[in-house]
Amino acid sequence: TIEKKHTQNKRKHISDQAKPFVRTVLPIACGASHTAWQIAISEVQRQAIYADPKWNNGNPSPDDPPLAGLSVARQIGMVSYRTSMGYEKK
Repeated sequence: TIEKKHTQNKRKHISDQAKPFVRTVLPIACGASHTAWQIAISEVQRQAIYADPKWNNGNPSPDDPPLAGLSVARQIGMVSYRTSMGYEKK
């Protein structure tokens, strides 16, 4: 499925980034696959970070990180973890 392929690509990307430092990567505390909804929300969160000028095309300053973009990404996460029915019951 598309979700399985996305998860495999993500896992490969993470292990490729870790190669200079780590020989083996064992993902834990994560789902076996992502739904289309999860993939879409994650992309919107990434785009919120990318839209922050302090993201600096993937080279953020450790002294001045893209806090506004990260804040929006966290807000999206907080809103999306619950269904609309879950909000109506509150």
